[in-house]
Amino acid sequence: MSINLGLQRITALLRAVDSPQTRFKVIHVAGTNGKGSIVALTTSILRSSPSISNVGTYTSPHLHHPRDAIRINGNPMTLSQYESTRSYALAASEAFTGGTPPSPFELNTCIAFMHFAEHRVDVAVVEVGLGGRLDATNVFPPKNVLAAVVGCIGLDHVEFLGDSVEAIAREKAGIVKVGVEDVVVAPQRYTEATRTVEEFVEGLNASGEKPAPQGGATPVKKIRFRMPLHGDFQLENVGTALNTIAVVAPKLLGFKLTMRQLVSGIERTRWPGRLEWVHVPNSTHSVLVDGAHNADAAIELRRFVDLHVSRTPGAKNACWILGFSSRKKVEGILELLLKPGDIVFSAPFESPVDMPWVKCVQPDEIRDAVLKHHEDVRARAFDNVGAAVDAAEMAGRDVTVVAGSLYLVAQLYRSIGKE
Repeated sequence: MSINLGLQRITALLRAVDSPQTRFKVIHVAGTNGKGSIVALTTSILRSSPSISNVGTYTSPHLHHPRDAIRINGNPMTLSQYESTRSYALAASEAFTGGTPPSPFELNTCIAFMHFAEHRVDVAVVEVGLGGRLDATNVFPPKNVLAAVVGCIGLDHVEFLGDSVEAIAREKAGIVKVGVEDVVVAPQRYTEATRTVEEFVEGLNASGEKPAPQGGATPVKKIRFRMPLHGDFQLENVGTALNTIAVVAPKLLGFKLTMRQLVSGIERTRWPGRLEWVHVPNSTHSVLVDGAHNADAAIELRRFVDLHVSRTPGAKNACWILGFSSRKKVEGILELLLKPGDIVFSAPFESPVDMPWVKCVQPDEIRDAVLKHHEDVRARAFDNVGAAVDAAEMAGRDVTVVAGSLYLVAQLYRSIGKE
């Protein structure tokens, strides 16, 4: 099975289970990079309010199991909850016309919405899976959407969304519909992304937030907090989350949030696998992990690594443990990540649960690409990520980075017993 965008199957499936997506309020978040961080920050701030009892969160992709992506107040669905809801949804799928079964992502989206409706969440923060206009999450009635949020847009998944920033921006902006009152747009790297989203929204005559200026304007004049997520770009994601809270707060009955609670919500945010330092058992130092898998994310990751190296006395080079999904343009990402003196250890990852179409680039191919185009970088292929991490420890580089795919990060987590 491969990715097949469209709303016909998910619409039929949701109708068969009594349209759960109509029974809760939602903050819908699209984007190329940063949308997961915006979801995590927004969720954490909402949870810090004493007037909100239940906050649902649906993210993509999952790291370990599909149920991990479906959470209420930070707690994932239990396995028994997931399996029983899944069985019910699969039985209901027999009501489809045309006999086309739902994709795994469509099924998981249905399970998430059923879970949120059953537990009567006050609000759900839902991350788009791919694109926006034809994504399985794009099924909410406009009156249920408290805000449509568009994160930073860049070139990724071009085979599905188009090969230009403008084309991709139109797909991402597709989560905005007539009747959606508030649209929040994150600071954009590309001016054509800002222009395209603005034109799309204006074309729908939707009233909403204008794009935040570069750096992330917020409705709070002055706020001090400890940054919970690494990377200077996260300040823009914080600003976008604060803008989102500002526009949805009046729509949440009895919503209250003090400055102390707001700061607490920001500081408690956790987003695994994104510029995260992870301790590896029997290792003398932590490993930096990041799911960077496209050009813009690679630029930010290299910038963060350079900053870390510059602040570490005597530090010079990085050891990269890399794995990529088969659709990625490996050479282009390598060009952005690597510098002379670095080392690359390539490693494979398993196809994620319920995503059999996701395949990794073979480690030998990554190694050969490095050796062909980067004569000042050594490279070696490994059969598993654990062996690559052990070799990195022996290599004695100043920083070890696991990157290229969230699925490789998840493989590392499994190898060290981290959930």
